[in-house]
Amino acid sequence: MQVDGKGAVERRIAGAFKAAADATGTSFDYLVETSRKESDHRADLGSQGSSAKGLFQFVDQTWLELVRREGPSVGLERLAAEIVADGKGGWTVENPTERAKILALRADPLVSAVMAGKFTQDNARRLGEALGRAPSDGELYAAHVLGAAGATRLFRLAANEPT
Repeated sequence: MQVDGKGAVERRIAGAFKAAADATGTSFDYLVETSRKESDHRADLGSQGSSAKGLFQFVDQTWLELVRREGPSVGLERLAAEIVADGKGGWTVENPTERAKILALRADPLVSAVMAGKFTQDNARRLGEALGRAPSDGELYAAHVLGAAGATRLFRLAANEPT
């Protein structure tokens, strides 16, 4: 990400990615490239075909799960406590105002980058266990899009049915 000619927004995003990389162990370059692919570094971007929003285009359910699981470790204890299992394998927030606050955090460069870093570390662990080796950045990106289980299925299918 070039920060020299585009101003304060790019510097803020780059700073958020650096802080997230430092805090989570996810590489700065991976965060930059993933954000570029997902949103062209536009924190306000939302998908027309899904609930995906923000720099990393997290869908509502993935975001709620991340905030529930990782929020307490980054100062979001109160919001994380608002998120409860919906009894159908997903997550819900009963208070609509709180739900909106939680989902709006996808547009915050620092929060979204830290969550993306934590999500990537979890995916790296899960893929590493499934593959028996450290995953590549491309494999991590597949897990970002498909989830670790979906990416693992894809890799196994590709190995068994390369065409």
